[in-house]
Amino acid sequence: MCLFCQWMQSVTSILLSLALFQSSAFAAEPDQPLVFSLRSETGLTACLVAINHMVLRAAEESSDIVGCEQRARALVFEAAPLPKEGYSLAKYVRGNGDPAIQDLSDATVRKIVPALKSALYSPEQIKQLLALHPVAVYRALIYSKVLSDVKFVPNLDLLLMNAARQRNFEIRELEGVDAYIDHERTLTAGQLDQILFNLCDLFIDPTRLQTARTLIDKYAHDLSAQPDVDTAWKKKVWFNTVALGLPAFTVAHDVDERNPLLVKGLLSAMDERSPVLVFVGAAHLGGPQGLIKLLEDQHVTVTRVR
Repeated sequence: MCLFCQWMQSVTSILLSLALFQSSAFAAEPDQPLVFSLRSETGLTACLVAINHMVLRAAEESSDIVGCEQRARALVFEAAPLPKEGYSLAKYVRGNGDPAIQDLSDATVRKIVPALKSALYSPEQIKQLLALHPVAVYRALIYSKVLSDVKFVPNLDLLLMNAARQRNFEIRELEGVDAYIDHERTLTAGQLDQILFNLCDLFIDPTRLQTARTLIDKYAHDLSAQPDVDTAWKKKVWFNTVALGLPAFTVAHDVDERNPLLVKGLLSAMDERSPVLVFVGAAHLGGPQGLIKLLEDQHVTVTRVR
């Protein structure tokens, strides 16, 4: 059997042993990531693993993941995972030409401070947020502990990276934090006005907030069942538009528009460090501009392993 085939079998065996969470409330099955083998026309190879960034248990409790030992020459993530304190909203400092809070409609501006107070931000934190790019307010509300007890920080990514560093794995990025934030800045004042008008309403209305919390918890539990590449993308659509009440264009912004850059980074990693082990959020696989489609457009053979 070829070394890559043996490696793929080893990776699959390890991944299938991962049971990050179970829910008696929603009777979710143990998390079983979607796994694909990739092979370019020139024989370069990779293992693509679709993971869920929302993990119900703290990273340190997911000790079974640290057994990931593969033949890969590098581990590749969307962005090198950061501890929670490493992802700072201060990165959203406004640049020349960027919209300000004052560029939003009066109806939206009036709701922002009450919404941030409801999200339990302090007066000093609110003052800082209001001086940043409006997308900082958007993300501050999304990541608020008031909205959900679910850990939005990608704990699985973080634990895998720490384990990889202990084994001297090379860590590579498909996109990187700076490119991600640059993409965040492409949201226009008009789009942010629509987003924040709806999101602030959710925080100001206790009934809507409680409903959203229930739906988000259900979403996190339901992520453990992903029978095909489009399922996670459809769940992302549901999460944004139903659970949070956001405009549909936020799905394209969060996922579809970023995928070409992710594919470019993946192909580069394969070209320079094949074989590589790649971890991406499951929502990136499907949809109109999903990673699987874009890779096949680049003549990469994609075979589902699990």
